[in-house]
Amino acid sequence: MHHLKDFSESNSKEGDFPYYCKRCKIETRWRTQIRHDYKGHISADDYYWVNHTQGNKCYICGTDEPGLDKEHFFIDHQEKKPYTIRGLLCNSCNTGIGRLDHDTGNLKRAIEYLNNPPFKEVRKILEKKE
Repeated sequence: MHHLKDFSESNSKEGDFPYYCKRCKIETRWRTQIRHDYKGHISADDYYWVNHTQGNKCYICGTDEPGLDKEHFFIDHQEKKPYTIRGLLCNSCNTGIGRLDHDTGNLKRAIEYLNNPPFKEVRKILEKKE
């Protein structure tokens, strides 16, 4: 049972309360957005199953915060054929993969870069010259 404080104020002249509480209204809008954006590739119910199997966390970094003040994690997908839903990510991980063009070669180079930053070698050369 919902309390009146769970509902937005009405915009109608009669002062009626809306049919949905604030949380249900957000959920309904989100479900509609999923249907529109992913056109049958994933449903809101599918999302909740994936989220459950991922332990309600980002698959990559393990955070339980989606980011950008969102209630739901971002649905990571491959646009190129075949269109594929991969999993759920936080904003940071989803953006990172996107900025690397979803390319495994770029991701491998990024890992190599983090493990062996080129400046370390430059520093050794400069120290030898001094």
